[in-house]
Amino acid sequence: MGKVLAIRMVETPQPYCREIDFLDQEGDESSHSLHYSLTFPHSFCPDFPAYFISRFSQRGEVVLDPFCGAGTTALETALQGRISFASDKDPLSVAVTGAKLAPSDLTEVTLKLQLINLRRPVNLDNFNRVFAPFYDVETYRELLNLRQYTSANTDRASRFIALLALGLLHGNNAGYFSAYSLPNVSLSPEEQEKLNFKRGQSPDYRSLVPRLLRRAASVFRDGIPSVLHQMAPHHRLCESDARDLSFVPSAAVDLVVSSPPIPGENAQVSQQWLRYWFSNLSGRGRALELYDGSSLTDWRDFMNEVLFELARVVRPGGRSVLDLREVRVEGRSECLDEHVSELVRENLSRYWDVEGVILQKQRFAKLRDRSSERDPVRLSKRTRALVLRRR
Repeated sequence: MGKVLAIRMVETPQPYCREIDFLDQEGDESSHSLHYSLTFPHSFCPDFPAYFISRFSQRGEVVLDPFCGAGTTALETALQGRISFASDKDPLSVAVTGAKLAPSDLTEVTLKLQLINLRRPVNLDNFNRVFAPFYDVETYRELLNLRQYTSANTDRASRFIALLALGLLHGNNAGYFSAYSLPNVSLSPEEQEKLNFKRGQSPDYRSLVPRLLRRAASVFRDGIPSVLHQMAPHHRLCESDARDLSFVPSAAVDLVVSSPPIPGENAQVSQQWLRYWFSNLSGRGRALELYDGSSLTDWRDFMNEVLFELARVVRPGGRSVLDLREVRVEGRSECLDEHVSELVRENLSRYWDVEGVILQKQRFAKLRDRSSERDPVRLSKRTRALVLRRR
């Protein structure tokens, strides 16, 4: 949106493809503050979907993200006055996206927190075994009470408080609930113990309410645009596999903007175990596989099925924009956009045309930790956005 300074056309060796290198301005974030209520590792910057939504769709049209993740595309779709269709196989992603699409406000959050008794006695059986490296026992008591309340109540304010808490479970300053840790990756208890020993630290008491209110004030600093409430009745959100989007009618979608999983990325789920625990999704989250297998061949088969289903739901002339990049798979560097383009030529040319690849300097949203060191799979420093047009 406001950060595109230049567009440069670059010829590529592939006759079917062109690259557009659009340069974005470094500096202050122009994206709405609601985007940063919670991010996941490798969440794409909100400027990414914002650019394509504004370029390839009109107000009132439908934008789909079948791998909704942290809800970045869904929220940006709503902010731009489009209708959001979003889904994910991951129940945590669906919960996060739903809370972002229906935000509470600071007054509602404040009043709701006054109603929750965070001092009630709780069962501490698991504290020493699992949670003691992260939290003071009184912080854990408050956290467990908050978890129990938000799990039992599904009103808008409760869901948004749960979203705020998910973003504060662990981090690297006094604004988080935990001792010093990584903000976007859940360390194991053993890893956190080693970090505590290395830093000479032990968890101190962190009161939840003032930290939640400070985070809420930050998240709401740009206000809640009226367009979010206007579009809310039209959105659709579903927990589903991207290969079966039965909640979407045929030819109902004008644009797809999404970041599919990459080969070997299933392990990322385990790095969010504290968020799954707080959301009462621990069993489902740890067992979750985004697709069957982790080899490049398995991934290509998976993407072939996804693109076939997307061909059903996208109208003729509509587009799919997929966030892909260079990765290391089976000991080799692979550009995933080239593999998807090859799939389209070989198997799906009846449905899709490859329009081009758009390159953007990669900036992971608000990621201020060393999680990239834990993920040797992703190599590219730039987003490679593959643009497909429905025949």
